[in-house]
Amino acid sequence: MVESGTGLLVLMAPPELPVEIREFASSLETEVEEALHDAMIRHYSKGDSALSVEFLCLFKRPIKPMEALHARGLFIRPTLILSSIVTDQGVHITVTCPSNPNDPQKRITDHQYRLKPWDWKEIAEQLEKEGKTRREALSVVFELISVLHVLIASYFSDVYFLSFDPFHEPRLYDLIKEFPPVIQARLQPYQKSLRVMQLRTKIEALHKFALHSDSIEDHTSSIQAYRELTRFKSSCSDYYFALGDAIVRYLPKIKKQIEYYTFQKEAVMTYIKAFYLENYAVNIQNYRRAYFVAISLDKSSYLWEGAQKTELLRVADYFCDELLKLSREYEEIANFSHSVNLPFVKARLLLQKGSYNDTLRWIKKACSIQPNLAELWLLRAGIERELGLKSKALVSSCKVIMKKKNHGVIRSFVMKWYY
Repeated sequence: MVESGTGLLVLMAPPELPVEIREFASSLETEVEEALHDAMIRHYSKGDSALSVEFLCLFKRPIKPMEALHARGLFIRPTLILSSIVTDQGVHITVTCPSNPNDPQKRITDHQYRLKPWDWKEIAEQLEKEGKTRREALSVVFELISVLHVLIASYFSDVYFLSFDPFHEPRLYDLIKEFPPVIQARLQPYQKSLRVMQLRTKIEALHKFALHSDSIEDHTSSIQAYRELTRFKSSCSDYYFALGDAIVRYLPKIKKQIEYYTFQKEAVMTYIKAFYLENYAVNIQNYRRAYFVAISLDKSSYLWEGAQKTELLRVADYFCDELLKLSREYEEIANFSHSVNLPFVKARLLLQKGSYNDTLRWIKKACSIQPNLAELWLLRAGIERELGLKSKALVSSCKVIMKKKNHGVIRSFVMKWYY
């Protein structure tokens, strides 16, 4: 039955007690055993059987650390063994626990921890100084030794469960709440250590899941995983870039316009957060992906009207400014920005906002980058005409005609439109 059960098997060997202190021999073993049995039943016997604990006292005598290692080798089932020695000065507890169940080589390797001794005698003497009798002081010491065993069994059980279930919620947190406040305060390091471990295992699991989802093009799962990673590790720019990239890969698959718009905005804010965390020291790969979002914002802005269009243009314009700022600081990014003519994107966004003076300023920059692109000169001529700059509009119109050789229709259109 012990061999075939599920979950973790926790075994306690009787403590080795000092013969010169008869009070220890009378009840300590029983109190520790009952405390462990009660805690394991109440906190570790419910829910998923793989995350449960079966507590047994199979040893008839105290055992040494080396004997615990040998005894552990007799069990195929994951087993944690508590063995302890109580001297006239302190309590020495050794924990022998199973290896990580996710070990790819399936090795049965024991991990043994000899914990720092706890000075029970100092506590007893302090209690006697405060007016308690010897018997009363030892009663408190017995209770604290029991608490120590329960805490250690609970802590290492939760550590084991976290090794194969990153989303396991440690039961130690609830168990600690049952202790008096003065004891709770002393147990904070254990709780803090477990929380750090819990967070680390969650991050590792989510990272693996996100990469796997990317590999099979499960974009929605990938996005959700990276969202969680940015929540758990909000100072890591890599996760923000990865989230933005995942959204970019998902955008072409979105059919609903409102959903597309929502994800666009999330991508923008995600990249900007990453820029900030990197202190704007962005590499070209991440910049290229962010540029794709700017292009998608520019294109989709023509599909909206009213307040939603205004909001989208605001977001797009702000994001474009961030990209332009980066292009002024890094040569490689500047070269890329020049090759795709980012000022032209900025000009198109401003034109939709009705900012003609600003549009003209940026369209001039765009024309200087691509002087042979007729579309730019046509747009420039239109803006100049709107601003009453007729002579300049005529010059720009002529540029269109020259760029569109033998296109009589365009020549006729431009001249008619100008006059």
